[in-house]
Amino acid sequence: MPRDAAGELRVKLLAIDVLRTMKETRKLRELAELTGLQPAVLSRYINGVVLPKLERAKWIVEKFARDELVRTLEALCRKRGERFLVTQDALVKPWILRLVAYEAARRFGGETVETVLTAAVDGVPLALKVAEEFGCGYCYAKERKEIHDAGYYEAVRQSFSGPVISTLYVPKPFLRKWSRVLIVDDVVRTGATALALLELIEKAKASPVGVFAIFCSREGEEKIKSRGVKVEYILEA
Repeated sequence: MPRDAAGELRVKLLAIDVLRTMKETRKLRELAELTGLQPAVLSRYINGVVLPKLERAKWIVEKFARDELVRTLEALCRKRGERFLVTQDALVKPWILRLVAYEAARRFGGETVETVLTAAVDGVPLALKVAEEFGCGYCYAKERKEIHDAGYYEAVRQSFSGPVISTLYVPKPFLRKWSRVLIVDDVVRTGATALALLELIEKAKASPVGVFAIFCSREGEEKIKSRGVKVEYILEA
């Protein structure tokens, strides 16, 4: 329960993010019926004209945040039934990203996170928001090197579904020795990217806190857990 002004503001803004997320899949009238708030009041909140009072903001976050996040992600990202996942519709909406980051911080709330690590490019928007939530830095591994005097850690990303192999690189100063690193990605399918990122952490002599994803398959989860690493995700891929 926040007692400082900054903490109270954060809860109020998060409540607006919840309402904006709910509005993605509902009409304003339906939203009013669900929340018990007048449509005009909801409209002012959603459009940023006014902020809800602290107690109302807490109620909105606690009652709707997680359930509505799941519902909205399913509606936005599942295409043609459950055959395809397209996360771009969610990743381009800052308020949804903030709610996903809030959920990541809740899942790993008891852990110290000093760096958030992801792979370019799809994981970058989410990793940035998660890093903001933890108040730490973030970095991303790429498939090509750029000029960097300190050198690179590198790891092979082995495809489990075919012969495709790629290499991920991250500049050495971005992964400090003994630092605690959380891996973040939008989707974990085969687990190949997550395993390569874990190898980068190992080569840097840093410590993996865990892996967080929006969607994760059973296959990917099992492969990561076989390395003794915690996995958290919102929905099964």
